[in-house]
Amino acid sequence: MKAYTTKNIRNIVLIGAPRSGKTTLSEAMLFEGKVIDRRGTVEDKNTVSDNTEFEQTNQKSINATPLYAEFGGCKINFIDAPGSDDFSGGALSAFKVVDAAVMVMNGTAGIEVGTTLFARYADQYGVPMVIAVNQLDHDKANWDGVRAAIAEEFGKKAALCQFPVNPGPGLEGFVDVITMKFYNKKNEEQDIPAAYADEAEELRSELMEKAAEGSDELMEKFFETMELTTDEIREGLRLGLQKGETIPVFCVAAKEDAGVKRLMEFIVNVVPSPEGKEEPTVDGGSIKCDPAGPVALFIFKTSVEQHLGDVSYFKVMSGTLNEGADLVNPETGNSERLSAIYAVAGSKKEKVSSICAGDIGCVMKLKAGKTDVTLAQSGVEAVKHMVFPDAKYRCAVKAVDKNDEAKVGDALNKIAAQDPTIIVEYSKELRQTILSGMGEQHINYVKWRLNNEFKQNVEFYAPKVPYRETITKIATAQYRHKKQSGGAGQFGEVHLLVCPYVEGQEAPKNFKIDGKDVVFNFKSQEITDLEWGGKLEFYNCVVGGSIDLSFMPAII
Repeated sequence: MKAYTTKNIRNIVLIGAPRSGKTTLSEAMLFEGKVIDRRGTVEDKNTVSDNTEFEQTNQKSINATPLYAEFGGCKINFIDAPGSDDFSGGALSAFKVVDAAVMVMNGTAGIEVGTTLFARYADQYGVPMVIAVNQLDHDKANWDGVRAAIAEEFGKKAALCQFPVNPGPGLEGFVDVITMKFYNKKNEEQDIPAAYADEAEELRSELMEKAAEGSDELMEKFFETMELTTDEIREGLRLGLQKGETIPVFCVAAKEDAGVKRLMEFIVNVVPSPEGKEEPTVDGGSIKCDPAGPVALFIFKTSVEQHLGDVSYFKVMSGTLNEGADLVNPETGNSERLSAIYAVAGSKKEKVSSICAGDIGCVMKLKAGKTDVTLAQSGVEAVKHMVFPDAKYRCAVKAVDKNDEAKVGDALNKIAAQDPTIIVEYSKELRQTILSGMGEQHINYVKWRLNNEFKQNVEFYAPKVPYRETITKIATAQYRHKKQSGGAGQFGEVHLLVCPYVEGQEAPKNFKIDGKDVVFNFKSQEITDLEWGGKLEFYNCVVGGSIDLSFMPAII
């Protein structure tokens, strides 16, 4: 493949509810980008992105798959993300390395729970969004209902750029109000049918008004002439998209590859390139996406692939990465050599000699190149770490055969290294290995991998409840030790008083013990933070050197 400069790179992620057609859209984009010469289907289990046994068996995406297409003089890197919230870690990792998200929406269902959820994630992570209404060739397609739902959900942010002609099994194509052309199902450009000319003009006026909000110059031009050129509309949409104030809406029928080419043209013309983007670092600074800057890459995904071993997927945050480069992990000081680098489209990997800033690629068999790790030239700070939601489901796990406990633990650690939303920890309190994830499906997938990939028989069950006791009132105790075994003998007497700890309360000195008022004189204080969130305070009230200071650490 040809080499691409930073300004000719586009990075997007496909998000949306399950069954909205993200994988099918990915196939169509790969086909239009000449990466594949035949489109696969989810039903035939031959798509590029859903290429694992579990995904093909269940006909759903589990892993976020990096892909690319060469189109319109640009390289479009796109990541096919799972639609289930249980596997949302893939989409959230992708948000770290993309410049926009394409929300794929089911044209028969409209706004679904997954739509709202991933739109909220995109807003939280500051990723601008484009909507692609899919499956408009389905016999239950409901364009009017979807259009109304989009307006209700996203309000004035939604900017309608297209509308379908005869949605349903008889779908003819889409009218584009940016170019004011009609695109049939073969993606051929034609004049707008006369019956739809008035609707197109009305929507174009609305779109021009929305685009004019992108900048003061465009707003001034619009008020003077009440007209914007096609390029000015694109510029206004680009500015609004960058600010998160505009959500362009497009139409596709991905299964028939209808409207996909036009969507990709919009991505090339309007979605911002990564050039000049600044990525925050752990020390509060930033790394600018500049091909002339120092080399720095960020690993956003790792996997173990058959015949390849460990594969690390990265985005070049700065500089130009050449094969054979020696880089350093800024946080550990460990060095890594990238002997060979690849452009990646699912299981298809093409070796390249260099990758420019802003581009996405992969490398094999790094020693410590795990997810959420930065590799860079000396002196470059690490990229700020990814943030994931808290786990929502937890269970205890153990090997059926106790002799396999170490192997199961090793397998769980490898799975957790590949998926940051999987958390494995051993509870000393419960004496159990606790597995936490985003949901029951997520946990079941881990079990499937343990059984099928790592060949380990495991049992999942409900974890124990960590019942705890605490001090509720003042109590005292004393003990006298006497032992005579010849010689000097042994003698010791201990007096102990315990009372509840109250946050912010001054240490009490006056106590009533056995009906007598006792005043303690504190010599020293030790505070220990407990794992479950409480505190233990120890006060030394020994007077007169009754106990030698050398013995105090053992007592405390």
